[in-house]
Amino acid sequence: MDEEFRVGLERTGVRRMLFVNSCNAEGTTQEFNQEDQARLLTTKGKRQAEFSRKWFQALDYKHKAFVVSAARRAVESSQIMAETRHGAGADVSMILVPSLHPHNQTPQIHKLFDKLGYASLQKYLEELGGEDAVNSYAYIVMEDLLDCFSRISAATRGDTLTVFGHAVFLNAVARRIAGSMKMSQEYIKLLDEIDLGEGEGILLETGGPDGPILRYLHCKNLSVISDHPLYNLL
Repeated sequence: MDEEFRVGLERTGVRRMLFVNSCNAEGTTQEFNQEDQARLLTTKGKRQAEFSRKWFQALDYKHKAFVVSAARRAVESSQIMAETRHGAGADVSMILVPSLHPHNQTPQIHKLFDKLGYASLQKYLEELGGEDAVNSYAYIVMEDLLDCFSRISAATRGDTLTVFGHAVFLNAVARRIAGSMKMSQEYIKLLDEIDLGEGEGILLETGGPDGPILRYLHCKNLSVISDHPLYNLL
């Protein structure tokens, strides 16, 4: 799967993948079920998305597509963050991938979430059977992303694929994809430790002068794009 995915990235001309956590939604949940997918952004969540739009648009990348969880809060987050003076997302297509929401996933990942809730990926990996559950989840999503690649040709403008999903589960997918990109173990360890906040993102670039690059992206306030203490942003 890892090699197939790496080849898929190259074939479609994707040089970087950006993973964005959805913003604050109404109600609270300790279960990723059908009802959870219907939760809308709160006023706070909409403001978070507007703030996060600053770092999102400051990157000034050319997007091939937005790949989005079917949960309403992920869809709304993507629409607000991608909005430009030309309209929401301009001419970038949105592809819904239901497996990004854990409701559509394996019972093992449900059990871990029931026990740990929102936590770093490292805590999930430390549980008995945790690494197998995390990898199973990630591979299911990667299969669906490969299907997305079949709908995105190399001729499609852009070199960035942006994925809008949910907290620790995005880390799980990013971690497996980072492995397929042959990122260093140091970067993969950082992915295990990042506890993604609402409206924050992880960027994986397939190549730079020193090989693949990982960045952690967030906006601290209305006007400043700030460095996280552990990572270089821009």
